[in-house]
Amino acid sequence: MFFVALRRNSGSRRSRIQTAMREAPGAFCRPIPETLFARVGPVYEGVTARWNEYLETLTDEQLEFANEFVARAAAFNRAQTESLRRT
Repeated sequence: MFFVALRRNSGSRRSRIQTAMREAPGAFCRPIPETLFARVGPVYEGVTARWNEYLETLTDEQLEFANEFVARAAAFNRAQTESLRRT
């Protein structure tokens, strides 16, 4: 697997990505998890705390319903995405 590094000060973000992809066709662009979590994680700490507080108020039945709902929605979306890719 390859990592594509974008150069600083080389134009807009879109053009840097396009340039990087031309220079390394077929490369997989993957974030570095430690860097991603270090930069993005703190932004979501408050949201995570609020969600955890809310989830504590739900009954087991409500949590079960929510889990099933999200799992089915993900399956429906996955099936639709696969269908669109075939067209």
